[in-house]
Amino acid sequence: MKMNQFNSFNQCGKTAYRLAKGEPIFSPSIYLINPKYIHNRSPAYSLVSKGKHISGLFPACGGFFTGDFKKQSIVACIVDGVLDLWMLDMDSTQVRKRLCEGSLSDILTQVRCA
Repeated sequence: MKMNQFNSFNQCGKTAYRLAKGEPIFSPSIYLINPKYIHNRSPAYSLVSKGKHISGLFPACGGFFTGDFKKQSIVACIVDGVLDLWMLDMDSTQVRKRLCEGSLSDILTQVRCA
């Protein structure tokens, strides 16, 4: 499991996130953009790094958002302007199931507070 913690800042009128803790998974700064898609299955956020779309993040249980990148799951949580981002070697459907059961969310919360 890899974890990054980002602090929000305003850049050119958009909210960006700058790395505060951990080795960068994608880059030291990222954006969460509200996408404007035409279809019904739109993600809540589009994760963007260095001007490139990384993953769509869909709402999961307990305030977490999930997506995937190169067969690994991405889990995100935003609390008080701080973005926590994890990359897990698990299938995204399994991650969503474990988040809703509460077993994975407890582990992620413990890692976040450490």
